[in-house]
Amino acid sequence: SEDKIYTGIGNPILISVNPYQHLAGLYSQERMREYKRYAAKAPGQSGGGLSVHLYSVADAAYRAMLQEQSNQSIIISGESGAGKTEATKRILAYLAELQTSRTETGPAKPRSVESQVLDANPVLEAFGNAKTVRNDNSSRFGKFVEVEFDSGGKLLSAQISNYLLEKCRIVTQQPEERNYHIFYQLCAGAGHCQDAPQGMKLLPAVEFEYVQVCDEIRGVDDVSEFKEVLSCMLSLGFSLEERDSALKAVAAVLHLGNLTFAASGTDGQDGIAVEDNSKVDLICELLGLGSQQLRNVFEHKTLEDPLTKKIIHMPHDVSSASFTRHSMAKVIYARLFDWLVWRINESMSNRAQQKDVRKIGLLDIYGFEVFEWNSFEQLCINFANEKLQQHFNTHMFTLEQRLYSSEGISWNHITWQDNQHIIDCLDKKPLGVFCLTDSECLMPAAKDATLFSKIENAFKNSKVIYKASRFATTDFAVAHYAGEVVYSVDTFLEKNTDKLHTDIVNLLKESKLELVRKIFSDPRFAPESSQKAAGAGAERTGRRVSRPNLANSSDQRRERQNVTVSMMFREQLDRLVEDLNKTNPRYVRCIKPNANKR
Repeated sequence: SEDKIYTGIGNPILISVNPYQHLAGLYSQERMREYKRYAAKAPGQSGGGLSVHLYSVADAAYRAMLQEQSNQSIIISGESGAGKTEATKRILAYLAELQTSRTETGPAKPRSVESQVLDANPVLEAFGNAKTVRNDNSSRFGKFVEVEFDSGGKLLSAQISNYLLEKCRIVTQQPEERNYHIFYQLCAGAGHCQDAPQGMKLLPAVEFEYVQVCDEIRGVDDVSEFKEVLSCMLSLGFSLEERDSALKAVAAVLHLGNLTFAASGTDGQDGIAVEDNSKVDLICELLGLGSQQLRNVFEHKTLEDPLTKKIIHMPHDVSSASFTRHSMAKVIYARLFDWLVWRINESMSNRAQQKDVRKIGLLDIYGFEVFEWNSFEQLCINFANEKLQQHFNTHMFTLEQRLYSSEGISWNHITWQDNQHIIDCLDKKPLGVFCLTDSECLMPAAKDATLFSKIENAFKNSKVIYKASRFATTDFAVAHYAGEVVYSVDTFLEKNTDKLHTDIVNLLKESKLELVRKIFSDPRFAPESSQKAAGAGAERTGRRVSRPNLANSSDQRRERQNVTVSMMFREQLDRLVEDLNKTNPRYVRCIKPNANKR
C-alpha cells in the first residue's frame, strides 16, 4: 500500500517485488543523485542512511570495488516475469550516473562509454527478448555484463557474454506468446522510418507464419521501439551497411517462414518444388544469394557415399524441405544475435591497455521456468538456476559459517538444503540426464523414446528424477530446489544435436553480403569453422578459452561433430561460476507477486 517494493536481508541481499506499474520518482534522475550524494558524504556507509534500493546495491558494489580493490558481482535472480531485466537496466543506469560530471545547476553529461552501455539494452532486448505467457518482456537468453573501471573508478569499458538463445522460438511459439520483439518492430516500423532499408517487402505481422500467433502486446508501441533500436544501433557505432544488413537478415527469416513446397517427383522418385519462386528471389536478394543455388538446397541434400566417396544428390520430400527451411531460419537468426553481441562489445571495449582494471559483473540470466509443456530449453534454464542456487548457498551459508568459526565467533549453526544431489542427477557422468542425452545423440538409431527409456532405467529408485505419470508417457519429472517440473523428451535429441546440413552452410558462406558471409565463415560465430565448437560461444563474446591440440584434421572433425548444445552450455556455466567465485557477490532476488501481471 506504501509502494515500497524493496527490502534487505543484511548487506548482500536485496529483495525486489515486481509492482507491475510505474511508481513515480522511484527511478528518477533526482533519486539516483540522492543516493550518489549520500555515498559521497558517507563513503563507508554506501547509502546506509537511505532506504534500500537497487541504487544502494549498485553503490555498495562500486564503493567496495574501490576501497577493497577487488572485483564485485551482482547476481540478479528470480522466476520469469519477476523483474530481472528491469533491475539490470536500473543498476547499469546508476553505474553510468556515477560517471557523470555536473554542477548544481548544469545537466549531467555522461561520457560516451556510459551512453553506449545504456544504448546496448534496447538493441539486445529487441533481438533477444519476447513475450511469454508469464512475462511481456522475457529475456530468452542469459547475459553477464562485466563493467570495467580503472583504479580511480572511471568506467573504461563493458563486455557482454551471452548464453543459450532460445532458437526454437524463431520458428514456433506457444499460444499467447510472441517471437522476438524485433520481428514485430520491423513489420510495424519499417514503413514509418525513411532511413530503414528498402526492398524488404514486409507485410503486417499476422501475415507471416513465424510471428502470427500473437502480434501485439498491450501498451507497447512497436513503431516507437523500432525507431529507438535504429537510433541506438547508430549511436553504438554500427555503420548503415551493418545495421541494414542485420535488418535484411531478419526480414529474410520472416519470408523463409512463408515458403511452401509441393511434391513434384517423377518416375516414382520423391521430389519437391518451391511453390512461389518470387519468394525465393526475394529471400536471395535480402541475403545476397543466388536464386538457383537456394532452390537446390531446398530440393536436394548432398550426401557422400561412405564407400565410393561419390557425391549423391538426394531429393527432399515436403517434410524435409520444410525442416531445412526452419533450420536455415534458426541458424541465420541465432548467429546474427551472436554477431550483434560481438559488435556491441567492440563498440564498448577500450583498446588502451590498462594495468589495474577492476570489474563489477551483472548477471541477468533466465529465471526458473515451469510451463504446461517443458522441453530441452527449460531443462537447461532450470539447470543454470540450480548452479546459481548452489553458488548462493556456498557464499551465504558455507563460507560465512566457516569464517565465523575461524574467527571464534559464537553462533548457532544454520541448516540449509544443499542441491548438489540434484546437480549430480542432471550433470554427473556417466548417468546424469545431460550425459545420457549426449551419448544417445551418438547412437545411429536413437530416438527420443529410447532416451526416455534410458533415463527411466537410470533413475528407477531416485527421488530427484522419476516418471511423471503411472500411464504410458515420455515425460519425466525433476524435483528441483524450486519445485517439481515435468519435462517432455520429445525433440530433446534434435535440439541437443542442433544439426545443420553442410549445404546450408556452404551456400551462406558464399553470400554477397559481408555480414552474412562473416557469420558463416568466421570461427567466432561459426562453430563448424573453428577447431572446437565448445569454445565458439565464449570466444565470440571475448571471454577466455583454452583449446586442446587435436592430433589431426579427422580428429578435429570428429570433435566438432560430437559437441552438443548441452556440452557447450554446461562449459559456459562452469566458466561463469568460476568467474563469479573470484568476485565479492551481492544478490538481488526478484519476486513475482502474482501470475496476473499486475
